[in-house]
Formats: sequence, structure tokens, C-alpha cells
Amino acid sequence: MHLTLKNILPFFALLFISIPALSLIQQDNVHTNGVYQSKPVQTGNEHSPYFYNYLRFFSNGNVISVSSPNTPEELKKWFVDTNKKISKGIYKIVGNHISFHCISPRGRVNYNGDILADSLILHIHSHINNRRRTDEFQFIHD
Repeated sequence: MHLTLKNILPFFALLFISIPALSLIQQDNVHTNGVYQSKPVQTGNEHSPYFYNYLRFFSNGNVISVSSPNTPEELKKWFVDTNKKISKGIYKIVGNHISFHCISPRGRVNYNGDILADSLILHIHSHINNRRRTDEFQFIHD
């Protein structure tokens, strides 16, 4: 086949139409102006009957995680990426899919799942205790 304007014009027309259509596809992104909080997890301890798992994402690609009985308001002072005692990692987003792992002195936890408007559905694998679970994290604005 000879490349002529006549036989490549349909290709350019399709490309010209496709590029604006691709820009209309909305890709969800994680919020970086608050925390994601899991549903409460029962502890069996009468003084602290439950705790939450928290995630915080930063625009530079960093993520931090912690398990705590505290409220998001109570976390604000110490749940920051400069805190050396909390679990840290780097996240990757492709479309509405997110994956990352966080490492602490206790070990590594892998996260893999989907970004929704104000929540995350994550499949979690702890290499600390070899447990697997799926959890929903709701976004809570600062």
C-alpha cells in the first residue's frame, strides 16, 4: 500500500476525533487534604474497644498508614510524613486503580484496589501476620 494523503487522511481524522474524547474520560484521584479511615475494627479490649486504620496521601506520591483508636482530629499533630515511627510508602495510580505498600519497623503491608469518589476499596495483605482482607476507607477532609 502506498502512503498517500488519500489513504492516511481517515487515520488522521480518527485521531483528531479520538483525542478530545479521551480528555473527557475522568480519572479518579486520591484526596491529599485529609485522611482515609477504615470501618472500626473490634479489639476485645474494654478500655479501647475498637481502632481504625488510617491512610494519608501526599501529592508527591508518598503515603503513610497507622492503626489507632484516635479520631482524625486527634491524629493531626503526629500523623505526618516526617514522623519516623509510622508506616510509609509510595503509591501508584493507573486510571482508578491504586497500589502501594507501607513499611514500618514491624514489616510490610501491601495495598491494591480502586479509587471511588470519596472512598477506597483496598485488598490488603499484611506480611507482618500473613493476613489478607478487603476494606473500605472513607475520606475525611481536614
